[in-house]
Amino acid sequence: MYNILLIEDDRPLNKAISVYFKKEKFYVLSSFSGQEALDILSQNNLDLIILDINLPDLSGFDLIEQIKIINSNIPILILSACDLDSAILHGFNLGAEDYVTKPFNIEILHKKINVILKRNTKKHFLQR
Repeated sequence: MYNILLIEDDRPLNKAISVYFKKEKFYVLSSFSGQEALDILSQNNLDLIILDINLPDLSGFDLIEQIKIINSNIPILILSACDLDSAILHGFNLGAEDYVTKPFNIEILHKKINVILKRNTKKHFLQR
């Protein structure tokens, strides 16, 4: 079972994504702000972070930088309504594995997450 941290301040969307992935046998921790996400990160072993860049307390881009300082190995998938090329490129430059724009298809998001987890599991296995 994979542990996912979902950082999304839109509560109905957070709940819908969480319910979907829990049905798919993922363990999902939900956060609605950057600081809450950092607290969860410090107390849990995570396999993936799904991150909205528009958060109420800090920029998701700033949060990525803080996450990478804490643990540079956790893959991050950005899920955002911002579809500007500059934002997408900035996310990748900060180390995001993928960038999905809203609105999105949950099944495609699921496939992208599976690819990221599979790729990172192989990396982790090869590094041992």
